[in-house]
Amino acid sequence: MVLKAGGDPNIIVTDFFLTEPTGTYSAVIGNPPYIRYQDFAGEARKRSREAALRAGVNMSGLASSWAAFTVHSALMLRKGGRLGLVVPAELLSVNYAAEVRRFLLDRFKRIDLVLFTERVFAEAQEDVVLLLADGFNEGHAEHMSIYQARNAASLTTTLAATTWSPADPADKWTPSLLTRDALVAYNALTADGFTTLHTWGETTLGMVTGNNRYFTMSPAEAADRGIPRSELLKLSPLRQLAPARAHAVRRLLAGPGEEGGSDVPVPAERHPPLQRPRRTSMQARRPRWTRPTNAG
Repeated sequence: MVLKAGGDPNIIVTDFFLTEPTGTYSAVIGNPPYIRYQDFAGEARKRSREAALRAGVNMSGLASSWAAFTVHSALMLRKGGRLGLVVPAELLSVNYAAEVRRFLLDRFKRIDLVLFTERVFAEAQEDVVLLLADGFNEGHAEHMSIYQARNAASLTTTLAATTWSPADPADKWTPSLLTRDALVAYNALTADGFTTLHTWGETTLGMVTGNNRYFTMSPAEAADRGIPRSELLKLSPLRQLAPARAHAVRRLLAGPGEEGGSDVPVPAERHPPLQRPRRTSMQARRPRWTRPTNAG
């Protein structure tokens, strides 16, 4: 391909991260390897992080290999150079790529993204985007142009572009996944009067605990806190059930021979049937109870 274009190919076989960025190339094209952090370790990972740090990009410990490849490839460009890479769609959404997104918008004057509705590499089981960046070190991109293609064959046709700009360069680029019409509507809605939830406070994952009292309060506690009844959801612990029904439920939940259990089934017409719990990967054991049947 290089020869047909009138060039003189010079092939070097070495570790890419051991190659010093010369800043002399007018264009860099490639398909960086997609190696997840679990398998991207040791000296190779150390060298990749050092290479990214040359550009001021601090890679997270969860970063896959393509992220550092993208940054190091850009450093090979001279001023005004162009970058064309096939990268995983993770670029748009994962947290560890935040600094890569910031780097691209800060160091390139123009960013184009081509998204595909069909999987380009079916055997790789990986959704990809085509990253096209132009004008290295000639200013930062005010927005990006987004093109939607069905597959690689569609690249030979004229694609309609939609522009979009994140509030912060490191923000996730997931709105670019919207269809062209939906993105136009999204831009109109968020242009004025909207802000991020982070502006109002921090959000964190909730906790999981078996201590039900941590999440509940008595009617007296609710009254003391001035919480109106309309804001409360009434709970029905087992001890608050009618004695006969509570006894029946205990008999159903206890296995045969266990305390409170019985080998004699409870008639179905006396109590509503209980549904068998759905099995999940976390539930390997058999259910401790079965659906009640009519006594013969």
